[in-house]
Amino acid sequence: MRISVVRRIQHILLWLGIGLLAYVLGVFGYAQVYQAFESWKFDRNRSGTGTAAGNSNEDWSWGPGEGDILGRLEIPKLGLSVMVLQGTEENTLAAGAGHVNESPLPGMPGNIAIAAHRDTFFRDLKDIQANDQIRLSTLNGNYDYKVHSTAVVDPDDTQVIASRGEDQLTLITCYPFYFVGTAPKRFIVYAVPVHATH
Repeated sequence: MRISVVRRIQHILLWLGIGLLAYVLGVFGYAQVYQAFESWKFDRNRSGTGTAAGNSNEDWSWGPGEGDILGRLEIPKLGLSVMVLQGTEENTLAAGAGHVNESPLPGMPGNIAIAAHRDTFFRDLKDIQANDQIRLSTLNGNYDYKVHSTAVVDPDDTQVIASRGEDQLTLITCYPFYFVGTAPKRFIVYAVPVHATH
């Protein structure tokens, strides 16, 4: 009788594990397909072979909504390339990096903040160093930055997205990078503009 109960528990745990693994692989697969498709669409629109809907000028007067594509973030040294979406809701961050709503949009003055999960799109930030190059591309131009510094802060430290009277790009992810569960800290990358090309 006792062996039968143990076997049932083992089978239940096995199927729960298989189900969880299938879910994780499904979410990861969806994110990769979504990123590839949106990157292809973005390149097509930038080359002029597609139709760039909505954002015809850099003032973003069309008012991007949650999940709208804003551009692409690239850090060549890390091999990092991720599409940036508007907002930071869970569904948005499952698909790409998210522009923090309270911060200026790309091309506008101030401190542009972009967040992503440490276990997906921003995992490679663990290897970032001062002076590494970062490019934020939109349909209207490229904005180049270099890393100024990094920091580890508490999750409720809103000063990281505050504008300090100068243009800046701030990347945010959870920390430690290999922590299991909800990470207790945030890893911050501060970058300053190099130049803008249109």
